[in-house]
Amino acid sequence: MRKIIIGLLACLIAVSVFASETRRSVLNMQGYICDMMDAWSNPGYLINYHTELGKDAVGMEFGFDNAPNNADNNRWGYLHYGTPGVRYLGVAVNRMTYQGTLPFRMTGFAPGAFNATFMDYALDTLQAPHNLIDVIYSTKMGNAGVGINANFGMWGMNRETFGGDSTIDLSSMKFGLLAGYHTKMMSITLGFDYLTGSAEGIMDTGAAQMTEKLDVSGMNIYGGFKYTMYPNQNTKIILPRIGFGYETGSGTFEQSGTGSIDYDPEYKETEMMVTLGTGIVWHGNAWEAGLAGEFGYVSDKETHTDENAGDVEVTVTNNAIIFPRVKAGAESRVFSWLTARAGMTYQLWMVTEKTETDVAGTTTDMEDKDNFIRNMNMQIGLGVHFGPNFTLDAEVSEDLLYNGPYLLSGANNGTNPMNLCVSATYTF
Repeated sequence: MRKIIIGLLACLIAVSVFASETRRSVLNMQGYICDMMDAWSNPGYLINYHTELGKDAVGMEFGFDNAPNNADNNRWGYLHYGTPGVRYLGVAVNRMTYQGTLPFRMTGFAPGAFNATFMDYALDTLQAPHNLIDVIYSTKMGNAGVGINANFGMWGMNRETFGGDSTIDLSSMKFGLLAGYHTKMMSITLGFDYLTGSAEGIMDTGAAQMTEKLDVSGMNIYGGFKYTMYPNQNTKIILPRIGFGYETGSGTFEQSGTGSIDYDPEYKETEMMVTLGTGIVWHGNAWEAGLAGEFGYVSDKETHTDENAGDVEVTVTNNAIIFPRVKAGAESRVFSWLTARAGMTYQLWMVTEKTETDVAGTTTDMEDKDNFIRNMNMQIGLGVHFGPNFTLDAEVSEDLLYNGPYLLSGANNGTNPMNLCVSATYTF
């Protein structure tokens, strides 16, 4: 078994030494096909990966997305560095992450005319921040790697809108902790995030002034477990891979000034998520491929209450089963200087929604059963290698296949969005 594991690690390092978030995004096999980027989702993996690799690493990523509100989403950098003793440090700036949600989509908040416009804008624009900074500390505990990731993020914007009569200030903040344990066979993670956000709008027409404010906050507890088996030195089987998450959030809305309405709505949301998956990964010295299947269950409950609006309470419950979710990804070293890769995901959702409306003690129910949602995504990418230590990875979304002619003709004015992401990684 020891020889098998050593041989496996040698082959994996040969393939995945040029690792980046772009590579992960294209293959879309997180948790199955692993590289140094997995240290950000399991801090205990950081010291194990770099101890076997025998190198430190620094990298950066630049992304382009001309879809609305996403022009600069993919710009971040990181450093993995070994310090004296058996420990490793990792630092990242502006890391893309989605580790929790704020209850932004509060469709039950619509008490006034200006409010409807303000809320639509606020909910479409307010967003959870990227991690302004991540710091990982990772060390050995016997043969295992253990580590912790502390992260913090802020976001904000201010703009005039609605014909110049209004201004809107939006901001959000988060902090989180993530602990990880990693061995060649087993991986365990547990994390916590706390997020807050606010949007304040002021409309001043000269004759009237109105102020509206939305405050939201949320907490997310999440984690995972996976076990890996090695039937031979060219294959690994992940069974099981388990993920879970529990999110809770709340929001309040206030309105004041000329023409304000005596509404005091509140919002609460709770969501629970469980995924169960299994996968198999094959590899050689210059190629790697994986296939995975997953089952997921999500339960979400939203409650809107407003005692001043006729004592109204609306409860919306959504239950979703995701089965199957199938993932496949592969890459190969086409030439000594070029790697080609592609990934695909197909998933089927079965969603049941139930709405209960209570007005002054009178309850009505409406249930929408078994809505089926299917989607499939494909990604393609390339890695260009400059010597043994430096590489550039690029991802182009499938949108290029459909909307590329609009870009070439000059007709791509934002109505045909495309995504492009480039990463640079240097090991030393």
